[in-house]
Amino acid sequence: MTPFGKLELEFEPTSTKEKRDRRNREQAKQEAAKTRAKAEKEAEKKGKKQPGLEAAAAKGGGGGKWLSILLLIGGLVAAVAIAYWLFGSKPETEDVPADYLAEPAIEPEPQGFADNIRHRIRHAVRSGKQASREAQLEQERRYEELTRQS
Repeated sequence: MTPFGKLELEFEPTSTKEKRDRRNREQAKQEAAKTRAKAEKEAEKKGKKQPGLEAAAAKGGGGGKWLSILLLIGGLVAAVAIAYWLFGSKPETEDVPADYLAEPAIEPEPQGFADNIRHRIRHAVRSGKQASREAQLEQERRYEELTRQS
C-alpha cells in the first residue's frame, strides 16, 4: 500500500512482438517437424533410398570446387592471351602504304587566325626538338673529345 491507499504491483510486461515471435518460432518448428516426418514417410514408401545421393551429400560434393578452379585458370589464360594479342605482337608494316609512314613533305599555308597560331606552335615545337637533338649531339661529340684526350 502507498500513502494514498493504492496497491502497486511490479511486473515486467512482455511486448506483443515478443509474443508473436515466440508463437511464430513454435509454429515454424512444428511445420518443420511435420515436413520432416512427411519426407521420411515418402522415403519409406519408395522402399529404397538412392545411395549415390546420400554419398554425395555426406561427401560434400566437390564438383563446384573443381569447376571454380578450372574457371579461374581459364580466365587467367584468356587474360594472358588477350594481353599478348594486344601488346605483345609487333605491328605489321607490310600492309601499310609507304605514303602513310613517311612524314608529310610540305604543309599547306594556314587559313585563318586559329590555323595560323596552330601552325606557328607546331613549327616552334619541331624547331625546338631539332635544336635539342643538335645540342645533344654536340654535347656527346665534346664529351667524346674530352674523354679521348685524357
